[in-house]
Amino acid sequence: MTHARTIVLAILGGLGAPAAAAPADGPVIITFDEAETGRPMPSYEAQGVVFAPAHPPAKSRAAGRVMFFPHLKTPRKGILNAMADESIPVEARFPEPATGVTLVLWGSIGSAAVVEAYDADGNVVDRAARDAVPTRAGPEQPIPSFELTVEAPAIASVRFSGAPPGGYLVCDEVRVTPSADAETTIDGEPTEVEAAAGTLREAAEGRLLVGAAVMSRRLDDRGLATLVAEQFNCLTGENEFKPAPIHPQPDRFNFEGADRIVAFAQAHDMEVIGHTLCWHSQSPRWMYQGPDGEPLSRDEALRNLEGHIDAVMGHFKGKVVGWDVVNEAISDAGDDHLRNTLARRAIGHDYIVKAFELAHEADPDAELYYNDYDNEQPEKREKTLRLIRELKAAGVRLDAVGMQCHFRLDEPDAPDLLDRAIAAYAAEGVKVMLTELDVDVLPRRTRGADVVTRERGGADPYRDGLPPEVAEAQARYYARIFEVVRKHPGVVTRVTFWGTHDGASWLNSFPVRGRTNHPLLWDRDLEPKPAFEAVLETLATPGPGPSDPAVPGSHSEAGLPPQP
Repeated sequence: MTHARTIVLAILGGLGAPAAAAPADGPVIITFDEAETGRPMPSYEAQGVVFAPAHPPAKSRAAGRVMFFPHLKTPRKGILNAMADESIPVEARFPEPATGVTLVLWGSIGSAAVVEAYDADGNVVDRAARDAVPTRAGPEQPIPSFELTVEAPAIASVRFSGAPPGGYLVCDEVRVTPSADAETTIDGEPTEVEAAAGTLREAAEGRLLVGAAVMSRRLDDRGLATLVAEQFNCLTGENEFKPAPIHPQPDRFNFEGADRIVAFAQAHDMEVIGHTLCWHSQSPRWMYQGPDGEPLSRDEALRNLEGHIDAVMGHFKGKVVGWDVVNEAISDAGDDHLRNTLARRAIGHDYIVKAFELAHEADPDAELYYNDYDNEQPEKREKTLRLIRELKAAGVRLDAVGMQCHFRLDEPDAPDLLDRAIAAYAAEGVKVMLTELDVDVLPRRTRGADVVTRERGGADPYRDGLPPEVAEAQARYYARIFEVVRKHPGVVTRVTFWGTHDGASWLNSFPVRGRTNHPLLWDRDLEPKPAFEAVLETLATPGPGPSDPAVPGSHSEAGLPPQP
């Protein structure tokens, strides 16, 4: 707590490239994840690069503005070259000369793609083109992206175009290599940063893991990557380890994004949590369902599940400390114990036991967790205790229960319920992890975190920022949560925040789309909020219990009964 660490920040370069310490004159990577979808703007600036239409429209006023477009099947978001009745090139102007620019693009059927590089006098100095964009393999598959690169001694701007009227061409990443003669880097961020004394990972050192959920593309932002490397000692893949993104077809795996997260974590001395192997929401239907819409036979579904678990855990063996083996299997309906998922209908009630057995066979050294939301609530807590006992009776390895902890500021009893639930789970001989922590400040009608939940017309009172009194109330709420964590050393071994900053939170679109939420410790400008100071202060205060409790990866149970 009293010393500063120097972090050599590993910036992730090209897609799939392993993380490494990037030189100060390396590529600057720009993405558009934080841009507001669907709002036309005269221009948009990111890291000093200005994006704007290359010329005024001839027909449509709307075409004279840039706009952002969400990808249909992935979390990607990009800047749009398309209008109903005309197509205008989008121009990116650089504050310093560049020697190379790569655009990552995707588009509608019938679109071509052209990227032109210009010098300071407006002369075309290089050009790259593609006659037709690639098309996706099926309606449930993401639209594939591709890259076009232009190179010249001093590129002042680039333009991309190619969408026909009524179509679209979208750029969701720009990689810029500054000229060696440029006086500054485009984003002005140094590669080596001095970590401020008093970070979450320092406060938690030796006692528990403190982490964040990330998507690999966000780590391309140097400012965000610096914050993540300074503050956290473990990472969870927000989407890229889930079954559908990582195993979209029976014979095809996509490890690209998950590999990048692992590489970043390894470069910064972090653990990695695999989320998740079996989940009803983001699993490909072929795994448990036939082309006729009927459940597969038990044997065929088990073969599919085994092949998925073997391949994914085998790929990350020795790199991932623990896995959410099954996610959100418990029913929210009062009389039902388990959800009636595709996996359950195909395999049977024991599909959870089978998943844990297969996971342990695939990587005997990995910790195995069951993860769910609302399991601090008394009714769901009792259902979770029943599941724990069933798994233990079956003789499978279960290291911890994951409590997602998607809390709401207007639920004052949640920290007390959390305290009681942790004690109840610990009594069954398992550890507890707070796996998806956030504190929602917006009003809503429903509770829980079922991703299919949607509300319309919810209030959005904090679009212009979080009022100080609400920020302080949120800070006090977070302090209460971490006081509970302090009460259970050796039992609570990890706390993971679901996101890195307010702008990156899923709660901006759940349960009401398009609102401005403020649920995390850093604001949209990566400035710490009062909640950060409250968590840091509480976390840094030693709690009762053993002074050296186990953390994931230690393979010490800190006084808990041995696992089968």
